[in-house]
Amino acid sequence: MNFLQSTIESKLREYTDFYIWGSESEEDLTPAKIYLQVPYGGGNNDTAGSKLTPDQLKSFAIQRSDEKNITIITSHKNQIQDALDSGWEDGFNKPYNGVFCNLCGVDCSGLVLYVINEAFGHDNAILKFFHDKADNPRTTVDGFYDYGVAADFLNNASMSWNTKKTQVKDMLPGDIIRFGSEHVGIVYKIEEYNGKYYVSYGHSHGTYGPGLGSVTCDSKYDTLKDGTWYDSNNTYGSSYGEAILKPIYEYVVRMDLDSIMDYVNTHNITMTE
Repeated sequence: MNFLQSTIESKLREYTDFYIWGSESEEDLTPAKIYLQVPYGGGNNDTAGSKLTPDQLKSFAIQRSDEKNITIITSHKNQIQDALDSGWEDGFNKPYNGVFCNLCGVDCSGLVLYVINEAFGHDNAILKFFHDKADNPRTTVDGFYDYGVAADFLNNASMSWNTKKTQVKDMLPGDIIRFGSEHVGIVYKIEEYNGKYYVSYGHSHGTYGPGLGSVTCDSKYDTLKDGTWYDSNNTYGSSYGEAILKPIYEYVVRMDLDSIMDYVNTHNITMTE
């Protein structure tokens, strides 16, 4: 596993393996990780996508537990999860420690932007680039990740900052997956085993939030449309990849980091809270 691949996967798993620290019980104060499912966010129709970072979500989960008088112990995991999931219901547009609860969670574009920016570094060049390209960039109390890599922004694969990729042999960790006009994901691992090729990806969907999936292909010359899709969606199960994602998959996009850095430096893009 190379450095970039491991970094992208570790940043992605901050969402997919999300946890907060608590105790084993009220009597046993041994520190324990309490794993939670990060919400997609928004309201009851999942239209208001969220852009919270893992650290913001941790703070939010702890504060919500405190408001609900929930002791953070392992046996209260379901109660903590309910408090996190219902954040938008109890205070739409109400700030909690600098986080608006109607934005409790992370959507597909927010997850992709966080992962690629944190993995690539370079003085937040990717974050600055997409901030500048956003239709309505915001630097609110939610922080700089208040927008994301939208699918519509990937519909022109001839732009100077990216290259369209279709065959498995040309894909790399960090490539962005375009699923039609409304959904994106990110490739985090590509493996070859016993003549099969496995492309692993992460995304966040309105039905369940962040999750992982993979596509199995027979040849490195295949497109992902040729492969068999498996997704960890806990609402639809393994059929979600084949039934929902595969039909809307289009291609992946490789970002040109040098072009992005040149753009950011040339335009002197800065952000202030």
